[in-house]
Amino acid sequence: MASLKRRAFRSRLLHGTLVVLSALARRLPLFAARAIGMALGHLGWHVARRDRQRAIEHLALAFPDWSVRQRRTTARRMFHHLGASLLEILWLPRVDPETRDSTTTAGARLRRLHGPLRQLGVAGLLRGVVRHSADCAAARAQ
Repeated sequence: MASLKRRAFRSRLLHGTLVVLSALARRLPLFAARAIGMALGHLGWHVARRDRQRAIEHLALAFPDWSVRQRRTTARRMFHHLGASLLEILWLPRVDPETRDSTTTAGARLRRLHGPLRQLGVAGLLRGVVRHSADCAAARAQ
């Protein structure tokens, strides 16, 4: 029973923290929200020992030729980036949808691709993905 109570407490604590961070992020300029997010990511690097170790181990599996220092540096930067991304996401409600869609890269790409993807359909899209994958594999083989 203690573990269920602990999980429920952690969940409530996380939710409350995100609510407070969201309210804070919407009142700040974007650069300040990013800086606070990076600081939170840095704090997470020091506090979340198990997640830090898991990230380093996974980087060792993915990049066995990297030195321990390079893996630790990359993992620490991932924590910083995750914190900055979280605060950016919490900051986004500050921007009206029209401005967000016209100024973000993802919004522009989606608008440009929406019509052709709709005409292509799912089967056509899958054929294109398979063809692109085959082309990439052939290029690597040469």
